[in-house]
Amino acid sequence: MIKITIELIPFGVLAEKKTLATIAIVNNGSGTTETGNYDYMLSKQNLPESIWKTGKVFNFKRKRHNVYKLLQLVLKDALGEKNG
Repeated sequence: MIKITIELIPFGVLAEKKTLATIAIVNNGSGTTETGNYDYMLSKQNLPESIWKTGKVFNFKRKRHNVYKLLQLVLKDALGEKNG
């Protein structure tokens, strides 16, 4: 599982940090050595009951792309491509 945590750190004071959102990306085991299939979950805050969006990314070329490309595909699937 890949977990991405988005935090707000007011004025750089770590003691006051607050989790704004998390993204969990899980390999669902249905891919191959070349391509992976992933389930994802976007949450507001860091609470299971705060699930905002879920979805899947299929045929991710794991040997060709890195984790940032996977994150881009997750966000594109979850949020679409909107300008402005």
